[in-house]
Amino acid sequence: MAEPYSTFINKMSQFCIISPAAIEEYGNDIMYHPCGTGPFKFGEWVEGDHTTMVKNEEYWGEPASVDSVTIREVPEAGSRTAMLQTGEADMIYPTAADQLSVLEGAGDVDVHAVTSNIMRYVTLNTNVEALSDVRVRQAMNYAIDKNAYCQVMYSGYGTPATSAAPNCILYYQEQTPYDYDLDKAKSLLEEAGYADGFDLTIWGDNTTQEIKGMTFIKQQLEQIGINVEVLPMDPATVSDKIYVPLEDAEINMWYVNWSASDFSMDGSLRSLLYSTMCPPTSANTVYYNNPDFDKLMDDALATADTETLADLYGQAQKMAWDDAVWLFLGNDQLLYSTKSYLSGAYVAPDGCINFAGAVLAQ
Repeated sequence: MAEPYSTFINKMSQFCIISPAAIEEYGNDIMYHPCGTGPFKFGEWVEGDHTTMVKNEEYWGEPASVDSVTIREVPEAGSRTAMLQTGEADMIYPTAADQLSVLEGAGDVDVHAVTSNIMRYVTLNTNVEALSDVRVRQAMNYAIDKNAYCQVMYSGYGTPATSAAPNCILYYQEQTPYDYDLDKAKSLLEEAGYADGFDLTIWGDNTTQEIKGMTFIKQQLEQIGINVEVLPMDPATVSDKIYVPLEDAEINMWYVNWSASDFSMDGSLRSLLYSTMCPPTSANTVYYNNPDFDKLMDDALATADTETLADLYGQAQKMAWDDAVWLFLGNDQLLYSTKSYLSGAYVAPDGCINFAGAVLAQ
């Protein structure tokens, strides 16, 4: 290459080829006409309900052993569990931690746990007056019991966040934790002029697990006088409200998660915190605009020296952490469940489902 590009090898792990003929035929509508060279090909998509893939008889490699795969959206965790128990579903993801005891006693179900590269966090829009003060954002972090969060949400199948990136990402550096400390949180709020608290809204998907997470955050922040209105929405609505120009932005807090599929520190941080990645371009709903942070990220992208990369990314993580850009929550293990007769289908650490090698024994 003409100059160093530190994430090149990571990017190559995500390398995809799009058919030039398909681009010419469909243009920007190609998302409605997916095509590829895998063991399955597109069958049907009903938005908000299901997507079906059918066996690709012309596949160049080992042919699929099942005729079709249907992925159905079922937001309610109990409903997913019931579908697996009755055999209406062969696999469910995610499996809610509070459903584990039911499934583990079913006899014909296997429960799987996968270490993930997924960050669980809440973004804080710094254009909201109260959230523009770093002391307020730090106070909110001190008011969240991260250990309780991991227990309530994932029955212990997770760990409190200790950086702005998961610990499985190269160049991760552990930061000084925001230990649960209500007195310190209240002191910081008083120092910032918000001793009596204030009101906020929190957005998130309308699934059982996401609503549970937002409710936990609401209850924690109420302890320091911050009143939070939980506003769950279907994912499409959340997306429509998030990715708008700044002048149209109504967001306060967003309960969300992120995984860098290329497992690079640049992939973990750039899309979420780089100054030019604010909506509608990308997901920097903090509206974080820190030239020093941007320079660290750019300098890291332009070097191949591992010691320099560790230093630059370490500084970037500390900067984002000290600026309390998010409510840093945790890194959970991914839980999914399958019928015992299903093998070869699995969930990858970034949350993607791979069913290329799926085999049904019955």
